[in-house]
Amino acid sequence: MKFINFLLFSFALVVVNPAHAAWAGMTDQELINQSEVIVKATFIGSTIVKFPESPKPSLLGILKVEHVYKGKSLDVVLLSLPLRPHNVSVSTDILHTVGQNGIWLLKLSEGSEGIYLADHPQRIWSLNQQGKLKQLLTPTTR
Repeated sequence: MKFINFLLFSFALVVVNPAHAAWAGMTDQELINQSEVIVKATFIGSTIVKFPESPKPSLLGILKVEHVYKGKSLDVVLLSLPLRPHNVSVSTDILHTVGQNGIWLLKLSEGSEGIYLADHPQRIWSLNQQGKLKQLLTPTTR
């Protein structure tokens, strides 16, 4: 009887306990230093594209840039997004919605010139953090 109770309790822990993604925290200065591009922008949509050098299609998000804080001048930024079969997401996916705006601290996607990543929850700041960003940006980090 104790064994059955143990099994039921263990099963309940596994089924009822939701999984949460975990990311290592970064200081704001580390985040700024590790970002190739920092922009004030709005997420305006996404599209599936097929690159000739890749056997699989890719999902790209599109950011309309309003202001560049760091990096080269851009009007639009392409974000590499996870493309999952049947629109299934996993706990590590960071989902964006059309109209979502903020300060995006982006790093270059490895092996993809001109495509960036917002692969950590700390890479998207609310607009009310512009003052903090301006204080943390130094001539060497711009």
